[in-house]
Amino acid sequence: MSSPRQESKEQSKHKKIVRYRLSRYTGMAISRKTKIISLILIPIVLIGTIAVIGQLVGGGNLPFFGETTQEPDSFRTIRGQIIKLSDHEGEVVILFFFDLKCTPCEAQADILADIYNDYKDEEVFIILITVLHEDSDQGLIEFAQEHDLDELIDRIVRDDPSNTIASEYDISYTPTTIILDKNGKKAERMVGADEGSYENMKDAIEDLL
Repeated sequence: MSSPRQESKEQSKHKKIVRYRLSRYTGMAISRKTKIISLILIPIVLIGTIAVIGQLVGGGNLPFFGETTQEPDSFRTIRGQIIKLSDHEGEVVILFFFDLKCTPCEAQADILADIYNDYKDEEVFIILITVLHEDSDQGLIEFAQEHDLDELIDRIVRDDPSNTIASEYDISYTPTTIILDKNGKKAERMVGADEGSYENMKDAIEDLL
């Protein structure tokens, strides 16, 4: 028969064993949960990181959660309207890239006014795009008015600070005129007022109509 002292030692030893097993079990359980959570979170973090890097390298603006990005063929005018190139399939589209500090753009705008007047009843659609984000609305409106482009004020677009539109069309000089065919494909690029002369623009348009 064991003494009370021996029983006390046995009970103490048993308690230590139980505590060890419990702590080991709890640690293993926590470890398993941590691994499961890690397996779920790591891919999410990686995907998010790749998306952010892609946006930064591409020069795009990162949207807030729940915010939709603008479609690649869409432009927002200075009056807040959206112009979609896809809505103008079947038409020849002229994209005129300029800015208010560009002296040669003045002459090109006069040529564009003549083109607009000659083809406004044809399947030709013209969009004016300033590459300088700091060009003011009032300055852009006055520019259009001074060059008889009043009817195109609702089609004036301002590029963003990252020059997303200019980059998409590889614009490095103003004025540059891009002419898209009826399928929305780039058909002509005219850099400067000489290449973008009235005769050259007219010939290009006639070939595409």
